[in-house]
Parts: sequence; structure tokens; C-alpha cells
Amino acid sequence: MAQRTPHGLANSIRLKRQLNSKCFVVVEGHDDRLFFENVLDQDKCQIEVAFGKRNVTAVMSILETGCVPGVVGVVDADFDHIEDTHPSINNLIVLETVDLEALLIRSRALDRVLVNWGKREKTTRFPENIREALLTAALWIGCLRLYSLRSQLNLRFRDVRYSRCIDSKSFAVNPKNLITKILDHSQRQDLSVQEIMSRVNSIHESIVDPWILCFGKDMTGILSVGLRHLLGSNKSQDIRPEQLRRYLSLGFCPRDLEESELGRELHDWEERNPTYRILKSPV
Repeated sequence: MAQRTPHGLANSIRLKRQLNSKCFVVVEGHDDRLFFENVLDQDKCQIEVAFGKRNVTAVMSILETGCVPGVVGVVDADFDHIEDTHPSINNLIVLETVDLEALLIRSRALDRVLVNWGKREKTTRFPENIREALLTAALWIGCLRLYSLRSQLNLRFRDVRYSRCIDSKSFAVNPKNLITKILDHSQRQDLSVQEIMSRVNSIHESIVDPWILCFGKDMTGILSVGLRHLLGSNKSQDIRPEQLRRYLSLGFCPRDLEESELGRELHDWEERNPTYRILKSPV
């Protein structure tokens, strides 16, 4: 499907608004659409993909200026919470976590994935709370991501091999080893590991709420490694990070949405827009 410009998508929604009474939900990508199709009432709302956070923000800004009713946008927080860079746009919901994958891991969907893909004797023997262990490990990566952003280093995290960054017998992360691996992956051997270590450690010590810094994509990457050996005995092709995201998404139920900040914000949006409905009725 060809990607439309924000103005093109906004105009499309404006025209559709004249033809039906459904609510429109604008999301970043196809994975987001699959998630929301699972938890929202599709008889009462239509999900539109804008292809990226900036595009969602632009579409919502255009529709707000045009006073088009019955449209809500949902975007990942990324570092908006910690950097205080929230877009000031009506009808735009910013997730309480860095990304949607983090929201899924924070929910009971993770427990369901562990039941299906983990081995009970291994998960029960694991010495820590698995969710907290994933969060602790991903926090170091999140701190390095934030430092890279603030310092405009453009370090490369895409396609990073998490098995090289964590302890194979636990989810423990050696920060110095992590930085070295990411610098090698980014071909930035010109940078000082020790200097970056000092800055990253300062960020780490200042964090009160890890959920506003930990990327779900990092946690699913680490979980994928764990489900091969530490927590399960799966083949790598069966539990790749992108597959885990789908399993988590399918394991996320309307009750999980009700218990999340996202669910509360969607409910509040319905209260402010009583003509439109978006959430499934309680069973």
C-alpha cells in the first residue's frame, strides 16, 4: 500500500467523516493497527495507519485546525516523558511507556507468552521476577539510547545482537561491554568508552521510573534470547523479536487495556466525545 502524506490522510479522514459516524483512530504503523484491532470495537471505529509518529502528529494537528470531530491519535512516548517534549495537540494520546511493546510487556500478556513459550521448570527456577529482570537489563540500553540522542551521536541500535550484550546465564548487562558492542556495531571506535560509561551511569542513577526509558523492542530482543535457553528451549526462528511482539499483542486482552493508562485515556476521550465510541463493551 502506498504511503499517503499527512495532508492526504487527513483529507481522506475528513471525507470519510461525511459518509459514516464511526470514530477514527490514527496509529503509527501496521503492527499498531493489528494491536488496536484486537482490543477496540471495530464496529464503532476505523483504524488508520499514518506511517510514523511524526505523521500521526501532523494528521492530528491538521484535523484539529479543521475542527474535524471523532478522531483520536495514539503514538509511542519514545523519550517524550523524560525529555518533557509532549506534543500539545488535542485528541492525541501519548503512551505511558516508551513504545507499545513495553506496554505489552508491562501487562499480563507477558505472563501468557511465558506460559506458552517458556518451560515451567526454567521460569520457576529463575531467581528474579522475569518482568523486572527484563526492565533492569533494558534500562542500560535505554540510558545509552538517550545519551546518543542528547549528544547527537547517532549510534546504531537496529539489528543489534542482544545475545552479545547480556549474560547468557541471566539477563544481566555489563554496561561497559554493552557500550563497546554498540560502538563496534555503529562503527564509532573514535568515541571513548570510558567517557560514555560515565555519562550513561549518571543517567542511570537519575532514573526513577524505568518504564519511561526502557524500549519494549529491547526487552523483546532480550526475552527472545532467554526463551532459547534460560527460560525455554525454543528454536531462534520460532521466537524472533518480531514474532514475540505478535504473540504479546495477541495475548493482550480488553481487560488488560482497562487496567492500563492507555485504556483510561481512551475512556476519558469517550467521555469528552459522547457521540463516538471506541472501546468494547464490558462482557
